[in-house]
Amino acid sequence: MLFFSTFYVMLMAGIFKVFGLSKGIDDFTLTVAGSLGAIANGGSRIFWAALQDRIGFKKISLFICILQVISSATIYFVAEANKYIYVIFVMISY
Repeated sequence: MLFFSTFYVMLMAGIFKVFGLSKGIDDFTLTVAGSLGAIANGGSRIFWAALQDRIGFKKISLFICILQVISSATIYFVAEANKYIYVIFVMISY
């Protein structure tokens, strides 16, 4: 389970800009997406750790995996539809 949850994150961290450029999203928006994604990554570590202390590791890991499955299944369509929602999806991916 850990392998599958980290695979998508590492993939998106490496290709979100190339993928966004192929969908016609401008470079500035993709740079902002990467910056906000890095901030979301740092903040989420504190958030998820605090939530794991209260709820438990398995429930949080399952929720994150489900969130990543939904994100990975829909990011292709989101990138074509709206660049601002794509930024949000990049943040969720991080």
